[in-house]
Amino acid sequence: MNSRMEFTDRGEKAVQDAMALAEQYAHSQLLPVHLAVSLLDPPADQSKDQQNAPPQTSSMFRQVVERAHGDPQLFDRALKKTLVRLPSQDPPPDQVSVAPTFHAVLRKAQELQKTQKDTFIAVDHLIQALAEDNTIQTCLREANVPKAKLVHDAVSQIRGTKRVDSKNADTEEEHENLAKFTIDMTALARDKKIDPVIGREEEIRRVV
Repeated sequence: MNSRMEFTDRGEKAVQDAMALAEQYAHSQLLPVHLAVSLLDPPADQSKDQQNAPPQTSSMFRQVVERAHGDPQLFDRALKKTLVRLPSQDPPPDQVSVAPTFHAVLRKAQELQKTQKDTFIAVDHLIQALAEDNTIQTCLREANVPKAKLVHDAVSQIRGTKRVDSKNADTEEEHENLAKFTIDMTALARDKKIDPVIGREEEIRRVV
């Protein structure tokens, strides 16, 4: 990773989660799809007290796909199909290398950060950068989001004019926008409109 890149706490965790996902599946390279899965369906932060943690909410990436008039579940399915089709190594590699395409996503995110005069690279920069990656674009098209511009527009609408000037800026922003832009997951579950929650790896395997 480029040491000059400074991430928000949420952005840094997403990159760490992506690496953990690549290691979990014994993949030799860290790819944009690992980051996309981690941002769309972020695992719980084990460093925090889960009993006192706020209830699980829709991730910003899901909000963006919804705002772009896409289907987050179709996007989730397309990403996970891509993930499980990647070759695994047995025994697992000693070290996961960072693919050039992943470096390209980080560089694009940094460009967006500088263009928007933000202090840190945030989740929204990573999402917009991922939308420029060919593999992620294919998955977005399967979710009825045919153009990267729709993702950029959705991020702009959700973010507004707020600057990312602290390491927890995107966490605060997410809380401010949840009431306006997220769907009621409890209501959907009650109405049986979403699949039951099952183990993460089992769910990914079930997709294919």
